[in-house]
Amino acid sequence: MRYPGWFAALLSLSIATGAAAQRALPRVVVNGRVVPAAGARIVAGRTLLPLRTTAEVAGGQVAWDPQARRATILRGDDRVVVTVGRSRILVNERPVPIDVPPQIIEGRMMVPARAVAEGLGASVAWEPGTRTVRVQIPEAAVAGFRGGLAARLALSLRTSRETYRAGAPVEITLQVRNRSDRPLQLQFSSGRQHDFVALRDGREVWRWSHDRVFTQALTRLPLQPGETRTFTATWDQRDNAGNPVALGSYTVVGILPHTGEEALRASREIRIVAE
Repeated sequence: MRYPGWFAALLSLSIATGAAAQRALPRVVVNGRVVPAAGARIVAGRTLLPLRTTAEVAGGQVAWDPQARRATILRGDDRVVVTVGRSRILVNERPVPIDVPPQIIEGRMMVPARAVAEGLGASVAWEPGTRTVRVQIPEAAVAGFRGGLAARLALSLRTSRETYRAGAPVEITLQVRNRSDRPLQLQFSSGRQHDFVALRDGREVWRWSHDRVFTQALTRLPLQPGETRTFTATWDQRDNAGNPVALGSYTVVGILPHTGEEALRASREIRIVAE
């Protein structure tokens, strides 16, 4: 049964946490990008967020049945049903259990974000030291996958491991695959057809293209049906100024900066620990 990656994304985009309504909301990072956190509530230790707002922001259409107290979210061929008070949602007719049921709060349907997002394939982690919620969305829902050319491409990013000793090289691989049945051609404004970035708390600390020189002319990258192109880089754990980075969590992002649409991205989390 197919799970709609867009729905995991839209549920994650507004995720927030906090101990009380008057307390400042934490930083929320989705696939390495800081996003606004608003409208959240904490119920039974779970973060609830407004379903209608996040669905509409992501381009989904929401139909509300007041008698059944049920919302149906439609986008393309995907259909998600969420019912107030029920301990499961339906994703393309498949039941997904949740431990805190959706509720109506101040006239809005609120959904337990972590349970729903993880049920759809996203991962959510809480870093208490920095009050950061980190959401990792599967490749099909990565920021920039909004239809058109992007919908016919699959991006994936991997690193040689998840945890690195301080100073150890971080080997990064970005792959882009034409998953359509037609030839595609990406166009770039320069010879820079890919890039890699390391983020700490949503802020850039290293960029592969920093201080590199590229041809200042349009370039193209053709992709036949099913064809995969691979790009690699090594990060020496130094920032753009050449200084060693601090220990902690980082988001490594692979980017295809093509023209015509928002750059395509894929990312993953790594940790740097003491030797």
